[in-house]
Amino acid sequence: MIGMNAQTGKPLSGVEHLKQSIQDIVTTPRGSRVMRRDYGCGLFDLVDRPFSHSLVGDITIAISDALEQWEPRFALEGVAVHPVGDGKLSIAIEGLYLINGEPVTIEGIQI
Repeated sequence: MIGMNAQTGKPLSGVEHLKQSIQDIVTTPRGSRVMRRDYGCGLFDLVDRPFSHSLVGDITIAISDALEQWEPRFALEGVAVHPVGDGKLSIAIEGLYLINGEPVTIEGIQI
């Protein structure tokens, strides 16, 4: 699949297009896209909760559900969540690019 780099406007394909797509899905609050209200992730429904094992589980479920619905090229293998101060969390996502079986890691997603 060929898409467009969100920063440069240049063509983007393969794993880099997949990574951009995953970041877009995860960082888009559900209900924020006109004509596609179910697009995005429920991650932002979890804001303001204290950091706990329960929160990490809920974040993992929200990401898993969103990627299962919106990104058929990716198989999620794991989500890591770490507090980074000032009430923010850093999220890393690992999985497989199903087109060629290549491992994919996306780090540094902050909420």
